[in-house]
Amino acid sequence: MDNKACFAVIAAEEQELAGVRDFLTDPQDVDGPAGCRFLTGEADGVKVVAMQCGIGKVNAAIGTQVMIDLFHPDALVNIGSAGGVGDGLSVYDIVVAEKTVQHDMDVTGLGYAPGVVPGYDSPFLEADPILRDIAVASGRAEELHVHTGTVASGDAFVSDPELKRFITEQFGALCAEMEGAAVAQTCVRNNVPWTVIRAISDNGDDAAAVSYADFSAQASIAAVRLMRHMITTWAAYRKELQ
Repeated sequence: MDNKACFAVIAAEEQELAGVRDFLTDPQDVDGPAGCRFLTGEADGVKVVAMQCGIGKVNAAIGTQVMIDLFHPDALVNIGSAGGVGDGLSVYDIVVAEKTVQHDMDVTGLGYAPGVVPGYDSPFLEADPILRDIAVASGRAEELHVHTGTVASGDAFVSDPELKRFITEQFGALCAEMEGAAVAQTCVRNNVPWTVIRAISDNGDDAAAVSYADFSAQASIAAVRLMRHMITTWAAYRKELQ
């Protein structure tokens, strides 16, 4: 490994990383342990590492830990699509995480509040403020409709109105997906700055499956576009720190 700053990107599905290879200099595929495969290259003078981890929180946590162990990133961003469960969101809007929560973490039988992972004081994990602000500014520079708020994660595709209601009323979440909070917790345990960027593909209701099939690929392109701009801004920020 060289001494260049490393910007890492992780997504669940192949379509959520579409176009990343195109903007990398000297792209290479790298095999890692636990069946993990990575795409590496450079952009704007920094090392970029991208990975498709697979769907769900376990896949996300495994992939994130392997990525951290192999590449020691200075920043890690989870991108992809999500269901918009909060008010005022439209398909292709972007949600940048201020915080994440695991909406399906339930140890209430032992006296914990909904969403709290035992050993943590709160159900919420706060995103790195610098990465969050760079992501928001990058999205607006790309003329995307950007929102900030809570990203809720769980091992369920949200298409049940009752589950959607629980997620919004209990946690105040703007969107729901299946990996971001696991990526966040893994980064927190490893002291790696992180944020989550999600493009809205559906409204988390009983029409979600149809909407996701129709719009998720295009929504993912918007998230990658934001991320590409974000790398440029982050690289300039790192240069100023030197």
